[in-house]
Amino acid sequence: KKLFDGKLICTYSYQKLDDTLFDSLVKQLRARGIKVPEENVISDEEAIEKFREAGYFTYFASLLSNFLTHFKLRESKLDELKSKVNTPWFKKIFEGTENKRARAFVEIFEFIFNGYQQKLSKEGLVDYEDMLIEGMKYIENQNLKFLIVDEFQDISSLRAEVLRKIQKYNKNVQFFSVGDDWQSIYRFNGGDIKIMVSKYEQLFGKKERVDLGLTYRFNDRLCELTSSFILKNKHQLNKKIKGRQDYNEIPLLIFKQATGERNSFKVDFSLKIHLLKILKNIFKEDKAFKEDKTSIEGGISKAKILFLTRYNNNNYRNGYEDLEKYICNIFKRKKGYFEFSTIHSAKGAEADYVFLMNVHDGYRGFPSTIENDPILSLVVNDIDDFEHEEERRLFYVALTRTKKKVFM
Repeated sequence: KKLFDGKLICTYSYQKLDDTLFDSLVKQLRARGIKVPEENVISDEEAIEKFREAGYFTYFASLLSNFLTHFKLRESKLDELKSKVNTPWFKKIFEGTENKRARAFVEIFEFIFNGYQQKLSKEGLVDYEDMLIEGMKYIENQNLKFLIVDEFQDISSLRAEVLRKIQKYNKNVQFFSVGDDWQSIYRFNGGDIKIMVSKYEQLFGKKERVDLGLTYRFNDRLCELTSSFILKNKHQLNKKIKGRQDYNEIPLLIFKQATGERNSFKVDFSLKIHLLKILKNIFKEDKAFKEDKTSIEGGISKAKILFLTRYNNNNYRNGYEDLEKYICNIFKRKKGYFEFSTIHSAKGAEADYVFLMNVHDGYRGFPSTIENDPILSLVVNDIDDFEHEEERRLFYVALTRTKKKVFM
């Protein structure tokens, strides 16, 4: 007792659980004259700076923004969110890193969400999600006869709730929706394909379904190919699509570029040579390009060649520079024919020829191997039941932008 009198420091397990252990320890050590070097105690400002230096700031901001959108689109509540991560103190002793991370994120999200909503309110502003949420309060009987919704495959649960309320207050309204579940590619933005495929009658009442079975864009061969491909997904509506009958060429050409050995500096120019040959042949043989002079004169060309990528990146592996700059430099007088786009941005577009670029395994490949942060599962529960379901739909959209041929 004499030896340790006044020197013992007492800490508690709950301090570790509520993250006050180190603060308490430092305080007690200093109270007993034991110097704790400042460099061992990091301030909030230093922690934020190290967080920024490590490159986490942009990713974290993006994750928060994405989480906020899904949180509001699903009309989630903070109390419900916190209940998902709250753990009894005795279980926290055995809690894994993932659960701790989720709890910390929700704590930060609550602080930011409240501040964000207060700022909107103070400045008299609304964001897109609040336009829907607040707008529902003003829906009333306006004796609407017809309600028409396009691009229905991309509808979110919140937008569906707006439609249901319109139906509720306008008893005699006829609801007409147009959409293609094969082209549902906006889940990251709140889109829920199940609303169209399996929940429609549950939400909106009895329906009569009419399939548009004819496409005027491409031929039967591409119809067969793409239909077979998309129906590998287990939860797509089964439809039979017929195409144009005026030509019967095989609509897809696949070129495989040699990748070389991993970490090697070998540069393979085969893809460039292949591209130049195809483009020269198109300009030489296709009447649509021979007769259309608007590209040379600087006008808007009717004939079009569309280059598509999974991500907003036109660079290739194996030493290739930006292919957009390369092609437009080679074909300067014809660059009005070219358009470069991500597949998402090109939905609804069409072109004579489509080049689908960077179809390869690995990071930023296609299908994408970049998984959503597990944190999003707190507000997004509509995961793929079948591997690469949405990536398959995205690939379908890419293949069906063409009127004549796809080069992959």
